[in-house]
Amino acid sequence: MPKPAASAVSPRDAKVLKKAHEVLSSGRYVARQKVPYFTPMLLKLVMREDWDLSCGTISTSPQGIMRFQPDFVARQSPKQLAGLLVHEAMHLMLRHFDRRGKRDHAEFNIAADRSINPGVLACGLELPTGKDAGCFPKDIRMKDGLTADEYYREPKDDNGGPKPCAGGACGGCAGNPIPEEAGDAGDPGARSPGDMTRAAKETAEAMRDAAAKNPGAVPGDWARMVGEVLAPPQVPWQAKLARAVLCNPRRCISGSAQ
Repeated sequence: MPKPAASAVSPRDAKVLKKAHEVLSSGRYVARQKVPYFTPMLLKLVMREDWDLSCGTISTSPQGIMRFQPDFVARQSPKQLAGLLVHEAMHLMLRHFDRRGKRDHAEFNIAADRSINPGVLACGLELPTGKDAGCFPKDIRMKDGLTADEYYREPKDDNGGPKPCAGGACGGCAGNPIPEEAGDAGDPGARSPGDMTRAAKETAEAMRDAAAKNPGAVPGDWARMVGEVLAPPQVPWQAKLARAVLCNPRRCISGSAQ
């Protein structure tokens, strides 16, 4: 027996999808107007609609594939969508996807959200409210401007835990991948690690230049954070010592590999 034909998109769904794409387009425009220095990273985001997205909002993989749930996106304003785009891009910029280590995935994602969200608002952008409201340092009685690592060691409030927020579901870009992104490395639109690294560096350089030309154009916390993106890689002294100790004596002079 032949399989039944796939049902067509309902008129309601078609209307929602059209609205979602309009919001996405407007959101990208707002983001590039408000924070033009983010353009290199924003251009790397590849949109994929997913009505059954497990997180129910938007989620981005380290390969730059951004999945979005049309109903959710259609409810946002252009400024809110712009804030979400910049939020996800900042996770990629700061390489939260490879800084989690062995820590809890969702909790590190929430900590990373707290390190980013105050800056999103400081740029003049917005974020979702209500049940989809993001996580902020004030929720756990901490100050703005700290790193994800510092927020991960969050204190408990009087009720034994932090206030609830809609963080922790940003996807692999924040070290908390969702099931749908398992095959993103093979997606036709996937960005290579080199692509993402170059985009991050270009964005960081643009942020640095914007901050130098117009003080206040870049939130101070972000300016400090992206300094890490531009800093030359540091080789731990332990690694240097290990190479000196383990190198072939015939190729070492005074304990240094030649």
